[in-house]
Amino acid sequence: MALVDAGRLSDRLTVLCLDREEDEETGEVTYRWLPMDRRWGRVELGTGRNLFSQVGIGARDAAITLRDYPLALHNALAHRGRHFFLTSLDRPGDGFLHVHAALVRVTEWQATRHKARLDKSGGNRQVQDPLPAIRFPAVITELYLGNTPPQELDHARTESRFALVTPPEVILAPGDLVTAPPHAGGVAGVYVVEVCHCLDEHKREYQIYRKEDV
Repeated sequence: MALVDAGRLSDRLTVLCLDREEDEETGEVTYRWLPMDRRWGRVELGTGRNLFSQVGIGARDAAITLRDYPLALHNALAHRGRHFFLTSLDRPGDGFLHVHAALVRVTEWQATRHKARLDKSGGNRQVQDPLPAIRFPAVITELYLGNTPPQELDHARTESRFALVTPPEVILAPGDLVTAPPHAGGVAGVYVVEVCHCLDEHKREYQIYRKEDV
């Protein structure tokens, strides 16, 4: 690895950590990225793709260098209004930290969740009790084609499927509803959680879908 010129660390980076806030009255939980520290570094955008998602397509790759610092993959970095999703950290022992990251767009989502139980007073029928809503930051990306099931031919409705990548603290279940705000652009709307991928300790991935009238 080439030697790093410390004088080239001229980009002011913001280290982000995930914050959790719970409403004492409603039980609603809000997660958000908050600034934790500021460090000097160097941001170099690549021309390739960073496969930050296991089931979705990648985002633009970035290489970030800063003096060695106790950064972890559960953090994120921000620079000039851009959000960097960390995918690997390399500490070669030269006093510097080399970060591989994906340049992503983070949007705020809300989840409506339910917990199933048997209603013994109603003949043991299953009912869904609502749970407090959660609000959280997430990255939405197109599903890799190999993970997209074939769609039934229906000229009246169309189906959209995406991968939703969240911090590991955001726990959803199949059947939960997630909503992207109007300012999210073409992905705004309500989706159903279809598949959960929860083995990565630094993130969770959810395959989500919605059906729309054509």
